[in-house]
Amino acid sequence: MFAWYRQVRSAFATPTPVWIAMALLAGGLIAFVKADLACFHEIWAGLLIALSLAVRREGKWIEAVAIGLIALLIRETAALYVVIMA
Repeated sequence: MFAWYRQVRSAFATPTPVWIAMALLAGGLIAFVKADLACFHEIWAGLLIALSLAVRREGKWIEAVAIGLIALLIRETAALYVVIMA
């Protein structure tokens, strides 16, 4: 969540849209709250893809690629994300 806060903070001039975006992000992180969803590998691959997008920066792409490849190891449907980002 901190990685997305860092990305969103630089995109908006006022703090109100940043807090709205963080509230929406908190809804997307429901997998960390509901223990029943922890066994679905699609959720973990999706969360890793979101983290990969959040850590990507100009000139610093190796971390994003590594996290994207981890998502690909968990679920093969993340291959589309890896191919598009390549």
